[in-house]
Amino acid sequence: MTSPSDSPLSPADPALVAASAPMTENTFMVSASGTDDPPPPVKGLRRLMWWIIPANLGIFMLWGAIPGILLPQQLTLLDADNKVANLAIVSTIGAFLAMVAQPIAGQISDHTRSRFGRRAPWMLLGALAGALALVASPSPTRSSES
Repeated sequence: MTSPSDSPLSPADPALVAASAPMTENTFMVSASGTDDPPPPVKGLRRLMWWIIPANLGIFMLWGAIPGILLPQQLTLLDADNKVANLAIVSTIGAFLAMVAQPIAGQISDHTRSRFGRRAPWMLLGALAGALALVASPSPTRSSES
């Protein structure tokens, strides 16, 4: 039997340290030699991807339709002569309000503690508020049409 001092591997050897260290998230990054296979994917990743693709598609459709189609159409129906100026004003105000509101909402949601988590109550409230705002948005009609 050999003593630890007779071992060919010194205690400072990274392979020995990695082999004796407990497994953590960063163990692969520390102990990988460059030829090792990566760790297996996280369980449930495929299911997440099947849910995230339609969710992102729906969000991008809304983000593209509202500012790109619905807003200019409503502004044209309200005031066709100044539609470009009105769109610039509304878009600027909306961007400024988003720039101010998003960090504030992030701080509030970071400090929220509920049985549903930090973000879920705010996502639900935001989705409901957005849906109500779309339903309540006026559908202007031209008064000159008869």
